[in-house]
Amino acid sequence: MENNILKPEKPPSEAADSRKRLAISKFMSLIANPWFGGIAGIASIISLPLAIYLYVSGQAHPAFTMYVHPVRAAIVKSGETSSLKVLYNNKETGPNITAIQVAIWNDGKRAIHGDDILEDITLRLEPHYTILESPIRKLTRRATGFDIIRSIDQLTFKWRILEPGDGAVIQIIYDGPASVPEVLLNGTIEGQSKLITIAPKDSEKEDKSNSSPRSEGLKLGLLLIGSFVLTLVISKLFPIVFTRWPFVGYFIVVPAGIAAIGIVAFIVCHIFNAVITPYPPFGF
Repeated sequence: MENNILKPEKPPSEAADSRKRLAISKFMSLIANPWFGGIAGIASIISLPLAIYLYVSGQAHPAFTMYVHPVRAAIVKSGETSSLKVLYNNKETGPNITAIQVAIWNDGKRAIHGDDILEDITLRLEPHYTILESPIRKLTRRATGFDIIRSIDQLTFKWRILEPGDGAVIQIIYDGPASVPEVLLNGTIEGQSKLITIAPKDSEKEDKSNSSPRSEGLKLGLLLIGSFVLTLVISKLFPIVFTRWPFVGYFIVVPAGIAAIGIVAFIVCHIFNAVITPYPPFGF
């Protein structure tokens, strides 16, 4: 008879409270796990620069961009064609004549109208060389009304509208060597603080201007955040080091963390730059 006696069940409110306390206990033990802290730290490192990048890239703004093709073709080269003479407007020119291609387009997310040009958009070579010809080799749409006004050493660009992705490829033939001139873009567009110029490295000259403030800021942010998170994670994994020898522990861990995160940041930023570096959507 004793075995058949039923024990009184707990009231529903007490059972619910017991389940609630058990769930809270499991959640707190999960948070206290050092692996959880490490994963959360890594997630924070990735999410912060990603959130900044997505916010900036999501803004609707114009981005008038010029991409200078790294390959320059020598049409006439001094010392190789001694008997050849080149006439331009019935006048002899040379001894070097070179061709270079540039692509210009709207890489932003807002259309650029002709009325948005606050200061003429011009292209010139530095040092100044005579621009002999500037034919348009490729144009996305005739409806853009894109046109070039050429003077002796300068090109001025005009258009009716450049919607996102609209642009042109221009071949510039100038009276000078292939290794010297730099292509400069000047002007002011409403809504864009500075015109964008991309000049990739070539085999003759190393251009160090491609390092953008955005990528440098990303490296610094990853370095600081990563070193802090890594130190926090290691302090949870090996608390005895920081308990017995706090100064020695931080002296060892912090430089190691900075070095490790610096290497990771260097790799991530190179991939990041490769992804965000604009390139003409219509090619050359």
